[in-house]
Amino acid sequence: MREQLSLYNAVGGEVVKMPTHLSFEDVKSCDSKLWDILKSSDVGAWRTSVPVSVKQQAVRLFCMTQRAAEEKELLISEMKSTLHFFSNEHSGLLNKVLDNVKGDMPVIIKEGLYVEMKFNSLLKAFQSYLPDLTPDFAF
Repeated sequence: MREQLSLYNAVGGEVVKMPTHLSFEDVKSCDSKLWDILKSSDVGAWRTSVPVSVKQQAVRLFCMTQRAAEEKELLISEMKSTLHFFSNEHSGLLNKVLDNVKGDMPVIIKEGLYVEMKFNSLLKAFQSYLPDLTPDFAF
């Protein structure tokens, strides 16, 4: 036991709630302050406490995870908005075709085919994030 005490005393530095130096008399006497410290109810808390750097990293990772989820929701919202824009463009051009607008028909059809192609390529790109969208277009 004396050897272990000398090893403890050789460590030096401050130990949370523990004395930096212990003598054999401190350890063998049940009335010493050492035993009061060891019997205290919060001894388990300081023995198992997590270092501040680990706590800070856990908080940072938690915040990053939450932020990533928010960003994902924003991106999905932007994807839906972009698809909605091209869908509205397509509907407007299709209405012009159905209304038989004379003179501009080839230009309207060409633009409609472009919008349809763009919409379909975006739909394929966004498919893994928006699996429930499968509109059919025909120009």
